[in-house]
Amino acid sequence: MKLPKRLTSEPIVDAMFEVRFTSKASIASILPGVLFAALNASRVENTPAANLPEAIRRSDANLRAMAIVKVYWNRFYVLIGDESLAVGCQLPYPGWAEFRAAIEQVFKAAAGLNLIDQVNRCSSKYVDLLPEPGGLDQMNLDIRVGGHKLTTETTSLRTELPRGKFLHIVQAIGPANITMVTGEQRRGPILDIDSIYTLATPLPFKDFLASLGDIANEVHQANKELFFECLKESTIESLGPVYE
Repeated sequence: MKLPKRLTSEPIVDAMFEVRFTSKASIASILPGVLFAALNASRVENTPAANLPEAIRRSDANLRAMAIVKVYWNRFYVLIGDESLAVGCQLPYPGWAEFRAAIEQVFKAAAGLNLIDQVNRCSSKYVDLLPEPGGLDQMNLDIRVGGHKLTTETTSLRTELPRGKFLHIVQAIGPANITMVTGEQRRGPILDIDSIYTLATPLPFKDFLASLGDIANEVHQANKELFFECLKESTIESLGPVYE
C-alpha cells in the first residue's frame, strides 16, 4: 500500500513518543529544571499523579511510568515520570521530521543527568479525529451486534494487535465529542493507535540514544502504516492525501 506523504486536512489531535526505562533515581525531581533551561521552555506544571508519595510510585511499575510533570516548550510538551519520558506535539501537528528532531533534542538533554540506566520500551501514539458525517463506517471495520451492522452508532472498541516486534493498541470510537486545548468543540469518529516496541533485551541508554533516530522512525512508520490500513479508501481521499 502506497502511503501519503501528508494529508491536507490534518486529522491528528494528539501525538506522543514515549520511552520507559530503569533509573538510578527518579528523574522527575531533577529533569524538569534541566529541560526548562536547556529548551528555553515556557512553563512547568505538575500532573495529578504528582500528589502520590514517591515511595508509593516507586513500588509499582505502572505508577513509575505515570507522568508527574509536564514541561511546555514551543510547539511541543514533555511528560516526565519517575521512569518514563515522553515528547508530545501541540497543535497543529508540525510533521514527523520536526517532531523527531524535538524528540532527539529532549533525550540528548536528558542524557547529561546520567540517571537513566537501560531502556526497555518505546512507543508512538497518535490520536486522529476523522471528519463528519459518519462513524465507524469510515474505518475498515465490520462489527455486528446480532444481525445489525454498526455504522454511525456511538461505539467504543479496543483491541490489541501483535505484529512482529510491535504491539498495537487500537481504539476506535465513533462518533464522539472532544474539547481541544483551545476550548474548541469538535465531533467525529476517533482512531487512537498506540504502537509499542518492547525491547527483547534492555538497551543501555547511551546505546539507545545513538540509535534513537532510527528507532523512532521505525516505530512511527509502523504506526502510520496501520493507521492507513484502518481507513477506507474513501476516507483517505476525503483527507486530501499528497503523494510525493
